[in-house]
Amino acid sequence: MNKAIKNIGKYFSKFECIEFQIDSRNEKIDFDLNEFEYFLQKESRKFESDLQLFYLDGNDLVLKKVKKELLKIEEECLKLKSNVGVNIRIEESGSKHSIEPGLIDSINEIKLKYSNKLISIINYFLETREEELSKSDKLKEQLSKYGFFELPKVKQLSEPTKQSLIELIAKKDLPYSIAMLDFLDFFKHLEKEYFKTKYKLNREVAKWFDSDKDGRGVKGNISVLSENSNENKSKFTAHLHKETVEIDYQNLK
Repeated sequence: MNKAIKNIGKYFSKFECIEFQIDSRNEKIDFDLNEFEYFLQKESRKFESDLQLFYLDGNDLVLKKVKKELLKIEEECLKLKSNVGVNIRIEESGSKHSIEPGLIDSINEIKLKYSNKLISIINYFLETREEELSKSDKLKEQLSKYGFFELPKVKQLSEPTKQSLIELIAKKDLPYSIAMLDFLDFFKHLEKEYFKTKYKLNREVAKWFDSDKDGRGVKGNISVLSENSNENKSKFTAHLHKETVEIDYQNLK
């Protein structure tokens, strides 16, 4: 994580600084736009990987800070109008040289291109997180109605860990979620306390995960968890997650 933060810091420092060279023979500004864009393209790929790390680690605050910095860069780019030139002073000689407005526009267009791309990626991560949280809140509400938090394996977890467990179940695909709920003995609990038939149980659980209305996906994935099941294990794959969910649960404790 620290490495990712340092990488972003380096990226910003390079992103905001442009080095100009003076052609001493004709005193013109010498700047390679292609080289500049190649640099930003290369660095942005690294930056995208760092952003993904922040997202996966739940560091939304950092993502928002990075977005704020990118927006500042965009604001500075947009301040320079196309009819305005820029003067720079060469410290060694004290002479001044003008940068043509067209060159400034071209530089800023490249900067805006990559900052826009990175902001779009950050927005996607933040929006996805909001959807995940919304989904986990809805799932938590439904699970609470059916005594989920009274299950022995759930009760022994701390409150923050319980929330992490719900978020994990909510964001994963149906086969994983079914495998985890089965590991927690939730289906046994539902059959004993709430549902007289598996058909009704399957239909209700399917609603929580926006699965098929008749509960076929839930039924199939619960079935393949049994070693003696004749269910289609190519179509329903919860059994492939049996070891994974146990490891994930232990890691949460």
